[in-house]
Amino acid sequence: MRLRRRGVPFRHVVPVGRDLSDANLAFEARVAAEQHHYGTDPSAPVPDIFVIGAQRAGTTNFCADLGTHPDIVVPYIKEPWVLVRSLGRVDVAQSMYRGLYGETRRENHLLLDGSTSHSMLPQHPSVAGLAAKLAPRATILYVVRNPVHRAISQFRHQVAWGATTYDDLASAVKDDTTFIDYGRYWWQLQPWLAAFGADSIRIIPFEEYTAERHRVVSDVVTSLKLDPSLLAINEGVVLNQSSDARVVPSAWRSVLLSDAYQLRVRHRIPDAWRERLSNRVLPRTTERPAAPSRDAVERIIEGSRQDAEALDSFLRRSGPLWDLDATLRQFT
Repeated sequence: MRLRRRGVPFRHVVPVGRDLSDANLAFEARVAAEQHHYGTDPSAPVPDIFVIGAQRAGTTNFCADLGTHPDIVVPYIKEPWVLVRSLGRVDVAQSMYRGLYGETRRENHLLLDGSTSHSMLPQHPSVAGLAAKLAPRATILYVVRNPVHRAISQFRHQVAWGATTYDDLASAVKDDTTFIDYGRYWWQLQPWLAAFGADSIRIIPFEEYTAERHRVVSDVVTSLKLDPSLLAINEGVVLNQSSDARVVPSAWRSVLLSDAYQLRVRHRIPDAWRERLSNRVLPRTTERPAAPSRDAVERIIEGSRQDAEALDSFLRRSGPLWDLDATLRQFT
């Protein structure tokens, strides 16, 4: 499945391993402002849809499924991180989105931004407010997953890509708060509720989406006042799985993560060619961490239970999204 690529090459992307320090982000925001000279521009193309997360909750697949609709534009950089990199500046964010979407006619298409950094408190606390300034009538979609399974997937993904030094999830959860924080969905949702209101926000349970992809995406598309019969979802394709991670030699990694490749080369190579080359040259990772300990699972549940219960109350469901006690028993 290929995402449609519209617009011009985007010059502000955050691939894995880039410098996200406040000083570097401030420098890049200043450079962006100096490069573009647009100033505040109400006509700039900005997202109509924000898929705000959660990380390791199927957002890559979900955005790709939405992107099969001819009236939804998914840029070739799925996670542009504009709201983070612009550091609260409306003019910089507008110029970045113009670079991402080009001159796409807003009256004919809905523009999508699928950055999971939008639900990464406490690292990025101001993104919802900036989104509301840019696109006050946008629709907010939040894919949420059993917080234990999400944390396990986060750890496995980091292991597969060589992005962690921890040997087991228990150690990672103890030292790295993101494994719990990114699964505290009610907390992560608060800035978006304050900025947009409940009527603009839709929660998509990962478990329901993966069980009935076409129905769930069709419901979302219908709520956007689009024709769901125009979707072309291939349910046989599952993107961004940890099991599909490739072992990339360190000498290659710096090249593949460079601006030169990400912004000038990658989008010019057809997806099928890149996949064929990757399959032929790069071996799949053989590393798979051991099953998490009960202690690790208990720690995750303890940190996320209240948020899960608050989200249940907000959704007014007949039953809980996840039976966390049953989840714990799975790891006993």
